[in-house]
Amino acid sequence: MVSKLRRLVLFAGLIIAVVIIAAGCAAKPPQEDQFTKEMKQKFAEMNDPKASVGKVRAYALQKLPDMSDEESDILSNNAPVIGRSYDESEYSFTWKGPKGERNIEVVTTPAPFEPIAVFRVTRVYYP
Repeated sequence: MVSKLRRLVLFAGLIIAVVIIAAGCAAKPPQEDQFTKEMKQKFAEMNDPKASVGKVRAYALQKLPDMSDEESDILSNNAPVIGRSYDESEYSFTWKGPKGERNIEVVTTPAPFEPIAVFRVTRVYYP
């Protein structure tokens, strides 16, 4: 008598477990709200070096006070060439000067691309 009751309880427990697992697998994922979408977009932008060009450009303008008008025009009107080290521990934003002139290079951290230093270079560090 006890063994039949024990079998019945085990069988009922097994049925309940299968129903719970099936219900969990059939449930739809929760819908993304506006806040979640905005946060995902901000994280994607944070990992894109092109989104940080304005911040890097402002840093170069601030740290090079003796910049000529031609150099400031190049910084303001041209997009930089973005390079990185082989292990992605540093990124380089380089504005190419006219042929034979020096380039302006800003070295940054990886995402969120905080500027570290700015240089006038003839040869780009991270081509």
